[in-house]
Amino acid sequence: MTQPHPNIETVPLPTASLLIKFLRPMLGGMNKTVVACVAILAVAVIASVCIYSSGSRYVTVNAGEGRIYRTDRKTGKTVLIKGVSELVVESPEAVPATKPETPSEQAIRKAKVAYTLGGYPVDNESWVRSQMEKATGPLRIIGWEAKKFVRWDGKNAIDDQIYLVTYSFEQTNGVRCFPVEVNLEGDIVRKIIGDSELERKYGFGH
Repeated sequence: MTQPHPNIETVPLPTASLLIKFLRPMLGGMNKTVVACVAILAVAVIASVCIYSSGSRYVTVNAGEGRIYRTDRKTGKTVLIKGVSELVVESPEAVPATKPETPSEQAIRKAKVAYTLGGYPVDNESWVRSQMEKATGPLRIIGWEAKKFVRWDGKNAIDDQIYLVTYSFEQTNGVRCFPVEVNLEGDIVRKIIGDSELERKYGFGH
Protein backbone atom coordinates (compact mmCIF):
# COMPACT_ATOMS: atom_id res chain seq x y z
CA MET A 1 0.00 0.00 0.00
CA THR A 2 1.38 3.40 -0.99
CA GLN A 3 2.13 5.64 2.00
CA PRO A 4 1.31 9.38 1.80
CA HIS A 5 4.24 11.75 1.40
CA PRO A 6 5.25 13.09 4.86
CA ASN A 7 5.11 16.70 3.62
CA ILE A 8 1.60 16.48 2.11
CA GLU A 9 -1.44 16.81 4.29
CA THR A 10 -4.05 14.09 3.63
CA VAL A 11 -7.58 15.47 3.57
CA PRO A 12 -10.52 13.00 3.59
CA LEU A 13 -13.00 13.74 0.79
CA PRO A 14 -16.74 13.03 0.96
CA THR A 15 -17.93 10.25 -1.31
CA ALA A 16 -20.50 10.80 -4.06
CA SER A 17 -23.06 8.62 -2.22
CA LEU A 18 -22.86 10.79 0.90
CA LEU A 19 -23.30 13.93 -1.15
CA ILE A 20 -26.32 12.42 -2.93
CA LYS A 21 -27.99 11.80 0.46
CA PHE A 22 -27.16 15.36 1.49
CA LEU A 23 -28.26 17.01 -1.75
CA ARG A 24 -31.47 14.99 -2.46
CA PRO A 25 -33.69 16.98 -0.04
CA MET A 26 -32.31 20.25 -1.39
CA LEU A 27 -32.83 19.35 -5.06
CA GLY A 28 -36.43 18.36 -4.52
CA GLY A 29 -38.02 16.23 -7.24
CA MET A 30 -35.06 15.98 -9.55
CA ASN A 31 -34.31 12.47 -10.75
CA LYS A 32 -31.45 10.41 -9.40
CA THR A 33 -29.28 10.94 -12.47
CA VAL A 34 -29.27 14.72 -12.07
CA VAL A 35 -28.57 14.43 -8.35
CA ALA A 36 -25.69 12.02 -9.02
CA CYS A 37 -24.15 14.37 -11.59
CA VAL A 38 -24.32 17.30 -9.16
CA ALA A 39 -22.74 15.18 -6.43
CA ILE A 40 -19.86 14.06 -8.67
CA LEU A 41 -19.23 17.66 -9.74
CA ALA A 42 -19.14 18.74 -6.08
CA VAL A 43 -16.57 16.04 -5.26
CA ALA A 44 -14.37 17.19 -8.15
CA VAL A 45 -14.51 20.82 -6.98
CA ILE A 46 -13.64 19.88 -3.39
CA ALA A 47 -10.75 17.69 -4.59
CA SER A 48 -9.36 20.52 -6.72
CA VAL A 49 -9.46 22.93 -3.77
CA CYS A 50 -7.70 20.43 -1.51
CA ILE A 51 -4.95 19.75 -4.07
CA TYR A 52 -4.38 23.47 -4.60
CA SER A 53 -4.25 24.13 -0.85
CA SER A 54 -1.72 21.35 -0.36
CA GLY A 55 0.49 22.57 -3.21
CA SER A 56 0.51 26.21 -2.05
CA ARG A 57 1.11 25.33 1.59
CA TYR A 58 4.90 25.33 1.28
CA VAL A 59 7.15 28.23 0.28
CA THR A 60 10.67 27.45 -0.94
CA VAL A 61 13.42 30.08 -0.87
CA ASN A 62 16.89 29.77 -2.40
CA ALA A 63 19.22 31.79 -0.16
CA GLY A 64 22.30 31.16 -2.33
CA GLU A 65 25.50 29.23 -1.61
CA GLY A 66 23.59 25.95 -1.79
CA ARG A 67 21.13 26.90 0.99
CA ILE A 68 17.46 26.14 0.30
CA TYR A 69 14.77 26.81 2.91
CA ARG A 70 11.17 25.56 2.90
CA THR A 71 8.52 27.13 5.14
CA ASP A 72 5.19 25.51 6.02
CA ARG A 73 2.59 28.31 5.83
CA LYS A 74 0.22 26.42 8.08
CA THR A 75 2.58 25.66 10.97
CA GLY A 76 5.30 28.27 10.40
CA LYS A 77 7.93 25.52 10.54
CA THR A 78 11.05 26.18 8.44
CA VAL A 79 13.60 23.57 7.35
CA LEU A 80 17.01 23.84 5.70
CA ILE A 81 17.25 21.34 2.82
CA LYS A 82 20.66 19.71 2.35
CA GLY A 83 20.59 17.05 -0.33
CA VAL A 84 18.04 14.47 0.83
CA SER A 85 18.15 15.58 4.47
CA GLU A 86 16.26 18.38 6.21
CA LEU A 87 17.43 20.45 9.18
CA VAL A 88 14.73 22.17 11.23
CA VAL A 89 15.22 25.89 11.74
CA GLU A 90 13.73 27.11 15.02
CA SER A 91 11.78 29.99 13.51
CA PRO A 92 11.43 31.85 10.20
CA GLU A 93 13.41 34.71 11.76
CA ALA A 94 16.33 32.32 12.21
CA VAL A 95 16.80 31.97 8.44
CA PRO A 96 20.01 33.91 7.75
CA ALA A 97 19.64 36.76 5.30
CA THR A 98 22.03 37.01 2.40
CA LYS A 99 24.71 39.53 3.35
CA PRO A 100 24.82 42.44 0.90
CA GLU A 101 28.06 42.94 -1.00
CA THR A 102 30.11 45.92 0.14
CA PRO A 103 31.68 48.28 -2.44
CA SER A 104 35.15 46.92 -1.57
CA GLU A 105 33.97 43.33 -2.09
CA GLN A 106 32.37 44.34 -5.38
CA ALA A 107 35.63 45.96 -6.52
CA ILE A 108 37.61 42.82 -5.67
CA ARG A 109 35.09 40.61 -7.46
CA LYS A 110 35.35 42.72 -10.61
CA ALA A 111 39.15 42.72 -10.41
CA LYS A 112 39.24 38.91 -10.18
CA VAL A 113 37.16 38.27 -13.31
CA ALA A 114 38.78 40.96 -15.51
CA TYR A 115 41.51 40.12 -18.05
CA THR A 116 43.80 43.11 -17.45
CA LEU A 117 46.91 41.43 -15.99
CA GLY A 118 47.56 38.50 -18.30
CA GLY A 119 45.17 39.28 -21.12
CA TYR A 120 42.23 37.31 -22.50
CA PRO A 121 41.35 34.47 -22.01
CA VAL A 122 43.12 34.27 -18.63
CA ASP A 123 41.27 36.18 -15.90
CA ASN A 124 43.22 38.05 -13.24
CA GLU A 125 42.56 35.54 -10.47
CA SER A 126 43.92 32.67 -12.58
CA TRP A 127 46.88 34.76 -13.71
CA VAL A 128 48.09 35.67 -10.20
CA ARG A 129 47.71 32.03 -9.20
CA SER A 130 49.98 31.05 -12.07
CA GLN A 131 52.56 33.58 -10.86
CA MET A 132 52.56 32.03 -7.41
CA GLU A 133 52.96 28.56 -8.89
CA LYS A 134 56.13 29.75 -10.60
CA ALA A 135 57.53 31.19 -7.36
CA THR A 136 60.27 29.32 -5.51
CA GLY A 137 61.17 29.23 -1.83
CA PRO A 138 58.96 30.34 1.09
CA LEU A 139 55.67 31.91 0.05
CA ARG A 140 53.24 33.92 2.20
CA ILE A 141 49.93 34.87 0.62
CA ILE A 142 48.61 38.33 1.47
CA GLY A 143 45.67 38.07 -0.94
CA TRP A 144 43.19 40.55 -2.39
CA GLU A 145 42.82 44.01 -0.89
CA ALA A 146 40.77 47.03 -1.95
CA LYS A 147 41.33 50.67 -1.01
CA LYS A 148 39.01 53.46 -2.02
CA PHE A 149 40.62 56.31 -3.93
CA VAL A 150 39.14 59.74 -3.25
CA ARG A 151 39.97 62.64 -5.56
CA TRP A 152 40.32 66.09 -4.04
CA ASP A 153 39.21 69.33 -5.68
CA GLY A 154 40.65 71.93 -3.35
CA LYS A 155 39.10 71.14 0.02
CA ASN A 156 36.28 69.06 -1.43
CA ALA A 157 36.51 65.27 -1.67
CA ILE A 158 35.06 63.87 -4.89
CA ASP A 159 33.85 60.29 -4.80
CA ASP A 160 34.37 58.73 -8.22
CA GLN A 161 33.67 55.19 -6.96
CA ILE A 162 37.26 54.23 -7.83
CA TYR A 163 39.18 51.54 -5.94
CA LEU A 164 42.80 50.45 -5.97
CA VAL A 165 42.65 46.65 -5.87
CA THR A 166 45.81 44.62 -5.31
CA TYR A 167 46.81 41.00 -5.02
CA SER A 168 50.03 40.42 -3.11
CA PHE A 169 52.24 37.62 -1.89
CA GLU A 170 55.58 37.65 -0.10
CA GLN A 171 58.73 35.79 -1.04
CA THR A 172 62.19 35.76 0.50
CA ASN A 173 63.30 38.69 -1.66
CA GLY A 174 60.24 40.84 -0.89
CA VAL A 175 56.56 41.38 -1.65
CA ARG A 176 55.15 41.06 -5.16
CA CYS A 177 52.05 43.18 -5.80
CA PHE A 178 49.71 43.19 -8.80
CA PRO A 179 47.54 46.34 -8.80
CA VAL A 180 44.52 47.28 -10.90
CA GLU A 181 42.15 50.24 -10.87
CA VAL A 182 38.45 49.43 -10.56
CA ASN A 183 35.84 52.03 -11.44
CA LEU A 184 32.52 50.80 -10.02
CA GLU A 185 30.46 53.55 -11.61
CA GLY A 186 31.86 52.90 -15.08
CA ASP A 187 32.30 49.13 -14.56
CA ILE A 188 35.90 49.44 -15.80
CA VAL A 189 39.05 47.59 -14.65
CA ARG A 190 42.41 49.01 -15.78
CA LYS A 191 45.96 47.70 -15.43
CA ILE A 192 48.21 50.11 -13.52
CA ILE A 193 51.72 48.80 -14.16
CA GLY A 194 52.81 49.96 -17.61
CA ASP A 195 50.61 53.08 -17.51
CA SER A 196 52.93 55.88 -16.35
CA GLU A 197 50.07 58.19 -15.38
CA LEU A 198 48.32 55.55 -13.29
CA GLU A 199 51.63 54.50 -11.74
CA ARG A 200 52.19 58.08 -10.52
CA LYS A 201 48.59 58.39 -9.39
CA TYR A 202 48.82 55.34 -7.12
CA GLY A 203 52.48 55.60 -6.15
CA PHE A 204 53.89 52.71 -8.16
CA GLY A 205 56.34 54.81 -10.16
CA HIS A 206 60.03 53.97 -10.00
